[in-house]
Amino acid sequence: KARSYMMKLHLGSTPNSIRNEDFDDLAVQTDGYSGSDLSVVVREALMEPLRQCQIATHFKKVSDKDGPEGFFYMPCRSSDYGAEKKTLMDIGSEELKCPDVVVDDFRTIISRGGGATVSPSELVRFEKWTAQFGSDGSGK
Repeated sequence: KARSYMMKLHLGSTPNSIRNEDFDDLAVQTDGYSGSDLSVVVREALMEPLRQCQIATHFKKVSDKDGPEGFFYMPCRSSDYGAEKKTLMDIGSEELKCPDVVVDDFRTIISRGGGATVSPSELVRFEKWTAQFGSDGSGK
């Protein structure tokens, strides 16, 4: 529950389509990750939509009243309806809409490795220390 909560907290108000069940699943996949590890996972997952924009070879117009001409460009596959052959350099920053963060962005980062930076044996050592000395080290 703590890992799920921490990922939600780090994600903040970033537009996303991640359900609570997805966070619970991600929490299981990140068993053994420290708070710092989770922060890195979320930060990297937040970059995935931008990476999609950077490598895209096609973009399509998506209607949006807030867009400069009533639409934004979003990255897409070349086979998508309305796909236009463009790169990120062809699109003005005010015309670009990055995709929302999705659960697969997290899965991509987790699958790349790196993972937990604290070994299970270190966790046991920390738990013993906390049991003996308390969370603040005072022994109370």
